[in-house]
Amino acid sequence: MNLMSYYEFTERETSPGIEGLNLSNFERPMAPENEIQSFRVFVATWNVGGKSPNFDLNLQDFLLVEGSADIYVLG
Repeated sequence: MNLMSYYEFTERETSPGIEGLNLSNFERPMAPENEIQSFRVFVATWNVGGKSPNFDLNLQDFLLVEGSADIYVLG
């Protein structure tokens, strides 16, 4: 018998199990917590049909949208 295996088995046998845990905190129902956040997302792609954008493309003109977005996704 491998001494190391015996030691690990003995250690597991003598360690406290779940019976020793205090589970009283889990008996109370949790209060519902709802947090709603709104985000404006701007999604755009240029590479349609495998064509690269023009070198004179101005990203400020390309990204011109009403108001500002919280998240910009460009592909």
